[in-house]
Amino acid sequence: ETPIDPQAVHPSGDSLTLDLTTRDIGVPASLINGSALEVLGPAVEAFSTEIQIKGALDTRSADVEALTAWRDGGGTVEVASIELQWNTLRITANGTLALDGELQPVGSFATRIAGLEDFITAMEEGGVLSSSDASIARITLAVLTRASDDGGPPRAEIPITLQDRIVRLGPVALIQLPPIVWE
Repeated sequence: ETPIDPQAVHPSGDSLTLDLTTRDIGVPASLINGSALEVLGPAVEAFSTEIQIKGALDTRSADVEALTAWRDGGGTVEVASIELQWNTLRITANGTLALDGELQPVGSFATRIAGLEDFITAMEEGGVLSSSDASIARITLAVLTRASDDGGPPRAEIPITLQDRIVRLGPVALIQLPPIVWE
């Protein structure tokens, strides 16, 4: 069981703000390949986020009609912050999510990542990334990595996008997500 400690939920008009912090999140082996689990370990040490769901959303049901009305009314999920610590991988991000015409998530995030080199290698060794995509990721990472202002490890500032169920790190397609089937 994952201990989740919601710090605050703030409903306000047509929006809802959620602050969430959790620690020691077990990562199912089916979610990520074995090579990445070997490098990163079986648990995310810490995860926190602050999100605001904007737009009138009927939270009593997440059915197709309610989600379509929310999307058509300009509904978005504004992610003020995400922080993840998983072994050597450190990620901070902010961005926006919405739903496309097929009610699949789309989004864009400004992301700062440290410790990505080992993760790219693990994804390549596990067959998730081809050698050419891993090479592109390494070149992109080398160009975008800067020394940290706070004395921590160097980090890259890389856009992460989600469109057509494909998660991209800069120009590199990382993973295709299965479709969400709303009922």
